[in-house]
Amino acid sequence: MRIGIDIDGTINNFTDVAVKYVEKDYGIKWNGVDYNIYPNMSLKEIHAFMDKYREEFVQEVKPLENAKEVIDELLNAKNQIFFITARDYLIAEDTLRWLRMNGFSYTDILFNCGNKVDACKFKQVDFMIDDAPHNLMALNEENVPYIVFDQPYNQEIYGEEFRAKNWNDLYNFFGFLSM
Repeated sequence: MRIGIDIDGTINNFTDVAVKYVEKDYGIKWNGVDYNIYPNMSLKEIHAFMDKYREEFVQEVKPLENAKEVIDELLNAKNQIFFITARDYLIAEDTLRWLRMNGFSYTDILFNCGNKVDACKFKQVDFMIDDAPHNLMALNEENVPYIVFDQPYNQEIYGEEFRAKNWNDLYNFFGFLSM
């Protein structure tokens, strides 16, 4: 099986860390329900923000419970894992370092995927695991099978093959499919 997996909000707690620094620098308090944690910030401001806190993000962002272990199990069962992320190439090195520091293995990684549908089709994934509403809606429109990684901001999404509240749910789902 070929499985696409988003990074932020799916295998890690990036949002929890980023909102702390957005509030510190910009006074913007995230409500926990809206997907956009950078309201009213330009792309230039977001890039400057990411650059300013790059080391904090590498050090403070933590893997979600059992994410690494389930991904390892999937790989050990001869599945292919593709990290498909909207993360910009500007933080690719930091992303790779974070993945190594936290022991994540994978088949391939694709950066700067604003359109995850194209990346999923390119890698011929059987399932894409994501939390971002706009990605999930696009996957649905293009009939790419997807799994919603449950977050407060994606409750209105429908059409998924499965909704996972955590990595144990994903382990059970893929176990059911006979990895």
